[in-house]
Amino acid sequence: MAESADNFDYDVCILGGGSAGYAAARTTAAAKLKTVVIEGGEEVGGLCILRGCMPTKALLYAAEVHHLARHPQIFGIEPGEVRFDFTKVMTRKNLLIKGFADYRHQQLADGRFEFIRARARFADEHTVTLDNGRTVSAQHFVISTGSNVAPSPLPVLDDVGYLTSDTALRRKSRPKSIIVLGGGAVAL
Repeated sequence: MAESADNFDYDVCILGGGSAGYAAARTTAAAKLKTVVIEGGEEVGGLCILRGCMPTKALLYAAEVHHLARHPQIFGIEPGEVRFDFTKVMTRKNLLIKGFADYRHQQLADGRFEFIRARARFADEHTVTLDNGRTVSAQHFVISTGSNVAPSPLPVLDDVGYLTSDTALRRKSRPKSIIVLGGGAVAL
């Protein structure tokens, strides 16, 4: 027999405040379910905002603008000198990501559901203990904790060094050359 929701602190506990966690919380709160989101990452925003879709697309867009500026003839424009400033491109990307992450934090903290900054560990099927000493129980859990970059499948790369999608997004200078393994938006 299922336990009553009255036996728990929350109807739904969502672990992770990224895009999926926020979407789940928005949906459950709109359905009038008592909801809590627990985010244990150093930054709020999730993979898509912080290290995936948004920063990589910001860089792809800068590359597209650079390409169009260097090849405007098809639009009837005569090209002039076009330069690329890696530091300024990365600064713009960082400002965009900060804005998106700050907005996500505001959404999570706007009062539709409780938002807790802590790392959680399951104590049993309906309870998590938090690293702030608190215990939270819920009838249902949604686990949306994101992902980490996988170790290289090529051990020889450990010897020569390589960039991951995460470390590439934090670079301070443009590499002299690069070989890309993968063909998606994040890799490119």
